[in-house]
Amino acid sequence: MKALLLDGCGFSNETAAKLAKKRVWADFGAHEADLLSAFGISAEERRKNEQRQYPRYIEHEKFTSIVFFEAQPHSEKRRRLHIYLGKGFVATVGCESEMDGFYQNYVKEKGISRPSFEDVVFYVLSSAAYKNSEIIQTFEDGTNRLEDEAHREQGSKNLGAIFSLKRKLVRFNKFFWRQRELVFELKSNQVAFFQPDAVMKSKLDELFNSILFDINSIETLREILSDTLDLHHTLISNRINNSIKRLTVITVVLAIVATVSVIPNTLATIFGIPYFPWKADVPVLAFNGVDIYPWEAIISLIAFFSIAPAVILFYWWKGYSRNEQ
Repeated sequence: MKALLLDGCGFSNETAAKLAKKRVWADFGAHEADLLSAFGISAEERRKNEQRQYPRYIEHEKFTSIVFFEAQPHSEKRRRLHIYLGKGFVATVGCESEMDGFYQNYVKEKGISRPSFEDVVFYVLSSAAYKNSEIIQTFEDGTNRLEDEAHREQGSKNLGAIFSLKRKLVRFNKFFWRQRELVFELKSNQVAFFQPDAVMKSKLDELFNSILFDINSIETLREILSDTLDLHHTLISNRINNSIKRLTVITVVLAIVATVSVIPNTLATIFGIPYFPWKADVPVLAFNGVDIYPWEAIISLIAFFSIAPAVILFYWWKGYSRNEQ
């Protein structure tokens, strides 16, 4: 346990029972939370706070319980901060570093000898909220990396990374909105045992606008990821279209080759018949009293099998294929 007496601004080593009778800010470690009972805070209330997932406040008869969170940039998780604000005390859990920073800024640098409970609560909340920019910078770096990778390669790995980052942005967006609501309620005198003056309201306005800026930054990153996802799908679609186009060209070329080769194949078949009568005055076929002689049959076959190549060449000459594409 660590305690800062707000009258005179000095640290105290007294017991929790004695500190509860003074104007004090007492901070407890997670393993010392049972000592909060000296300030009238029950174990049941502490358990409820451990289950809360978003910033909020709960008013009780003798104190107000505030749950706030601090973003952890490196792990992309949140650290829960417990603040209990009563008539003559502020009790926190896990805020020892904030207490040291408050003492350094308010007592050593500004020379304030009797800070208010509102100053303490604001310092804890602002110290946590101003770290939002660090987690946003982490998300921005991840968004830029995914945007660059989407241009270079497309695959299920990049797609999964985009959706994973979008889920994180949605989760932290909800978290920032709850921060913003809590700060607004504190500024509007809606929280018991917290009575801000004009100067404190101005500070809360700045904190409110800072959190609002963080929310807008998250929304901007979500829009960039949505555009990156559209780009990813567009590049995949273009790649499929190019593959289909190449297959179409190959199919057309093979069809032309097959069609053109029909004529020499047919002629070779005809001339390859060993018993074919090549005498001009000997008919090779008689149909309904009409005699068909060898060269007549050959010319007819050539004309018949020349129709398809002639049609292909005609449309090729007219630029039909180019206009259709």
